[in-house]
Amino acid sequence: MAHDPNKLAYWADHYRSWQSSGLSQRSYCQREGLSYAAFDHWRRRVREGASLPATATSKRVSKLTLVPVQLDVAASRGNDIQLRSPSGWQVTLPATFDGAALAQLLAHLP
Repeated sequence: MAHDPNKLAYWADHYRSWQSSGLSQRSYCQREGLSYAAFDHWRRRVREGASLPATATSKRVSKLTLVPVQLDVAASRGNDIQLRSPSGWQVTLPATFDGAALAQLLAHLP
């Protein structure tokens, strides 16, 4: 059965939010003002691995979370730009790295 990719994306976002919320499904639905029956239906669809067509995924905008950073001038190597995530990945770029390219890179990071 074909599903509207926008609906699937909407419910997939709610499914991920519910998983990280620590709430029961009913409590999450109540907090978000969602129908439990609809949430349960789409939760199963998302869990079954329903995939989004390429056109739908290209329209979705991922959310970038900005967090405070600390600058440690003594520990820096030259004028390199270092990006570190709490999950452990690290990217080191030369200080001359193009600002537009940096913004494009940041848009693709998890």
